[in-house]
Amino acid sequence: MERDRNSQKSIEGDISFLNEMKRMLRDRNYEHLKIMIRDWKDELQELMEDYETVEIPGDE
Repeated sequence: MERDRNSQKSIEGDISFLNEMKRMLRDRNYEHLKIMIRDWKDELQELMEDYETVEIPGDE
């Protein structure tokens, strides 16, 4: 149940982020958009590194 709530919050955060990116594209605010994408890329890299350290049963 708690996992579902966290997942829902994560999805809502992702949607909010994408809507913000869409608004910046529409407003042609490319400099701020580049900063957001760079920050998102860094966060994604950290998540990928975390995933690589997690042991998944049955995953070989």
